[in-house]
Amino acid sequence: MKTIKFIFLFLFFSGFGQPASNLVMVSGTNQAFILKVDNKIFNKYALKEIRVKNIPSGYHLVSVNFEDNSKILQKRIYIPPASEIVWEIYPSDYRNPKGIFIIKDIFPANEHSGYYQPNFVFDWLQQNAGPNFGEGNVQNGQINININNQISNTTPGTQVWVPGYQGNIGCPKPVSPEKFSNMLETVEEQSFESSKLLTAKQIIKYNNCLTVNQLVQIMKLFSFDKDKLKLAKYAYHYIYDIDDIYKVNNVFDFDDTKEKFAKYIEQQE
Repeated sequence: MKTIKFIFLFLFFSGFGQPASNLVMVSGTNQAFILKVDNKIFNKYALKEIRVKNIPSGYHLVSVNFEDNSKILQKRIYIPPASEIVWEIYPSDYRNPKGIFIIKDIFPANEHSGYYQPNFVFDWLQQNAGPNFGEGNVQNGQINININNQISNTTPGTQVWVPGYQGNIGCPKPVSPEKFSNMLETVEEQSFESSKLLTAKQIIKYNNCLTVNQLVQIMKLFSFDKDKLKLAKYAYHYIYDIDDIYKVNNVFDFDDTKEKFAKYIEQQE
């Protein structure tokens, strides 16, 4: 009898027969990141919130690479059986060189509290190994991510925000024309190139998604190729119609700048 009880307890605490666990990672600074758990890279394009469902309970090595932060953060975390655990993450700085991982919430996996509903959900079981795997989706069903984690707009009923565009999508929904007009005006009002660049980056980061045409309009506010190139590199990860990114070459004045941007794009793939 004692042996049977021991086996039962072991199976219970090991998660046998219970719902799979979920891991939610949320940026504490609204700064997008790439998530890697053990040897699996989940998102090719940086995101601010991610849920990984059906992840095995136990210890996992989590690696986070924030945009604009060269230091990769790592932490060995424990995921309880049949639970959803939410971690809030912060990039490294002079006060916290290793970055910060904070447990924000934990509850049964089948009883979502509703506090955290990331747009992108990846399934640990979608693929067994290798980078850039898994399925992600915006929970309203408008867009899906294919096996390479690039968003495909071929799903029936999908809203296409750039008429006629049929390529890969780099972000869910670009800003509206009205909002973009205000963005453009704000950048244009800046007196110096450096101020324009800083303002443009802040606006792009905050709004999270532009079309190539919108990026081109912002780039045309700059006088020098070096600043146009810095902006194009930064905005690359916030472009909806990403396959049309080559169109920004028309804004550059020199072929050398076009070559530098092309090399940068190759490094991102």
